[in-house]
Amino acid sequence: MRSGKTAMIAILVAKRAVLAALLLIVICVASEPYGAAVDSNIPSGTVENPAIGGLPEGWTHDVLYANVCSSPVGMTPGEQGIMYINDRCGSRILSLFPDGSFSEWTTTGDVGMDSIVYQQNARRLVGSSGSDLYEITPQATIRIGSLPDRLGASTMIAHPNTDHVYAVAWGADTAIRHFDKDFNLLDTVQAVDHCVNMALDSDNDLLYFTESVAQRVSALNLVSGAVEVIRESIGSGCIDENVGVAVDDTGSVYYSSMTDGLFRYDSRLPSGEGETRLMDIPLGIGSIFWWSAQKVILQTNVFAGTIVKMDPGKAEAEPMEPNVNTPAIGAASDGTVYLYTDNRLFKVVDGELVAIGPKLEGHFSSMAIDASDHLLVPIDRWLYEVDLSDCSLKLHIEFEDGNYITRIEYDASHDEIVALTNYAAIAESVAIWRVSAAAGSVPRLLKIITLEESDESYMAVNRQQGDIYFYNQRENELARLDEETGTLVTLFDQVDEPGQGVIGGLSFFSPLNGFIITYLDQGRYLLPIDGAEKIVFNTMVCGMDSSQGVEDSRGHYVATHAGRVYRIRPEYPLSVNRSASDACFPDEFASTLSQMLLWLLRRGAT
Repeated sequence: MRSGKTAMIAILVAKRAVLAALLLIVICVASEPYGAAVDSNIPSGTVENPAIGGLPEGWTHDVLYANVCSSPVGMTPGEQGIMYINDRCGSRILSLFPDGSFSEWTTTGDVGMDSIVYQQNARRLVGSSGSDLYEITPQATIRIGSLPDRLGASTMIAHPNTDHVYAVAWGADTAIRHFDKDFNLLDTVQAVDHCVNMALDSDNDLLYFTESVAQRVSALNLVSGAVEVIRESIGSGCIDENVGVAVDDTGSVYYSSMTDGLFRYDSRLPSGEGETRLMDIPLGIGSIFWWSAQKVILQTNVFAGTIVKMDPGKAEAEPMEPNVNTPAIGAASDGTVYLYTDNRLFKVVDGELVAIGPKLEGHFSSMAIDASDHLLVPIDRWLYEVDLSDCSLKLHIEFEDGNYITRIEYDASHDEIVALTNYAAIAESVAIWRVSAAAGSVPRLLKIITLEESDESYMAVNRQQGDIYFYNQRENELARLDEETGTLVTLFDQVDEPGQGVIGGLSFFSPLNGFIITYLDQGRYLLPIDGAEKIVFNTMVCGMDSSQGVEDSRGHYVATHAGRVYRIRPEYPLSVNRSASDACFPDEFASTLSQMLLWLLRRGAT
C-alpha cells in the first residue's frame, strides 16, 4: 500500500514538473523577442525617412540600406567647390564637398523642392516648389514669393555676375523666363519645346538649353538673341527622356541622353569636328552639371537614387553611391540580403553595402537562393554558383545552346529552379524550364511561348506551392502553366488598367496569396489570385522603380527603390523576424496557455 501511494505521489510530482516546465517555456516564449537569436545580424533600426508608403493593414517595412541621395533631382554650385544637391523626396539639401563626401546641409520641412539655385552675390540658396519661392538656410525655409502665372520651375540657373535667374518649367512652359535678382520677371528670352536643362557660359553670354521632344541642343546669345542649334537628333524624342547639358571652365559644352551617351562639343574646332563622344551613361533620368572642384560631369540619376561622376578623361561613368535599383536581389535563410549592381555583388550588413570580391565581367539579370543558401546567378545560358568568400563563379547548370536566361526563381516546394529564357530556335519565342537545384542537373523544357516582336513578358513562381505564372504584356493576360498538359490557363485577361503605368516586374507573394505587380513610377499593386479587386501594395516615395522584389524564406518581401533596400513584413517588433511557426503561437495564445497551466497546477494536476 505504501509503495502504491509512493508511486502515485511520484506521478503527481512528475506531472507537476512537466506542467511547470511547460509554463516556464510559455513564459520564456512570451517574454523573449521572436527569433532574437536568429536575427541578431539583420539590421533593423528606425525608419526616419520611409522608402515607401500605402502598405496593407498589418504590414510595415524596414529600410536595410539607404544611399545618402535618395532622390537627387538637381544641384547648383555654391562656394569653395561645394555643390548643393536637391534631394526632393527627402525634403533635404545635401552638400557635396570637393573631397567627394556628402552631408546634410539642411532640411526643408514638409516642402520638397522642384529646383534650387545659388545666387553668388547675395550668397543665398533659393528653391521653388510649385509656383512658390523659398529662401533656404540651415535654420529655416522661408517663403519669399511666387513665380508668375502659377508656373513652377523645374530648372533654374543664376548668372554669377548679376544674380539674374533663368528658369523653365519642363512640360508646362513654352519659353525660358528671365528674372532679376529678386525674381521679378523681366522678359521671356526664348520659345522652347519641353525644355529640360540649361547651362550658362557667363564669360561669353551664352545660355545653352535642351529640348527633349525636339531632340536638340541649342545656344542662345543673351546679348544679340541669336540662337544656334549645335546638336540635332539627340535622345529618343520621348517627353520623359532627359537631355542634359553642362559647360566646363573653358567653355566646352557637354550634352547627354540615355540613348546616345555623353558628348563634348568645342565650338572653336572646325565645323564637323567639334563633337566627341565620351562614354555611355548609366540608365537614369537626370540632369548633368559641371563640378569645378574635380573637373568632372555630375549626373543626378533619379532612377537609381544616386549621383554619377563622369570624368571626361575616362571611358566609364562612376556612381558615387551604388545603384541599388536592380532585379538581381535575394535573401538567404538568415535574412541577409544580397544584390548585384555596378558589376559587383554586395551584401547588406548593419545598414551598409559590403562588396564581395572584385568586379565581374558578366551581367546578372536576376538571382536565386536555394534552401541550402546556395546563391545562383544566370549569365547567358549558364547558371553559376557564387562563392560568397571571394565572389568566384562555379558552373552549376548548363542550358541548351541558344537559350539566354532572363529570369530565375526558386521553387522551395520542389527544391528546383524555374527559368525563363529567350528561345533562339524559334523566332520571337521564350521558354519556361525546370531544373533541380543540385549541381549538374539537366533542365526540363516545360513550355515554348511565341510572342510578337518587342513583346514584354514576365514569369512568377509561387515558391511555397510551385505554381508557375506567365504574363504577356501585349495580350495583357496573366496565366498559370498547367505542367501536365503544357498549356497556359488564363487567370486574368485584363491585368493592366488603362493609364495605370508601365509594368516593370511581376512576382508572386504567398503570404497574401497574390501577385505583386511593379509599375515603373506608380508603386506596386497586389492582385489576389482569387479574383478580388487589385489593391495598392505599396506606393513609392518618389522616383522610378522597375525592379521587382522577391519573397524570402520567411514570407517577407525584399525590394529596392530610390537608393534604398527595404524589407516589407508583418508588423511586430523591429528587432526580430517571426517565422511561420512563430505566427501560430502569438503572445495572446501564450498568455492564455500560461493561465490554463497555472490553474492546473493549483488543482493539483489530478
